[in-house]
Amino acid sequence: AKLYITDSYRTVCDFISGLDTWYLCRTFFDTIPTPEETSALINKVTREEIIEASKKLSLCAVYYLSGGESDE
Repeated sequence: AKLYITDSYRTVCDFISGLDTWYLCRTFFDTIPTPEETSALINKVTREEIIEASKKLSLCAVYYLSGGESDE
């Protein structure tokens, strides 16, 4: 999952529109890290930190999807 996220951040730099969106979305934060800096931070996250964070999550809603009636 970390590789997927960091690869997607790397592609942000491939297009001006990607960089524009990247920095625009971060204008409300105190610091504005580059995509490379953010990727480095993500790569520092350990398996244990992910497990601990997952223990703090709780289920908010459950949806049941069923097939609807068909026109056929």
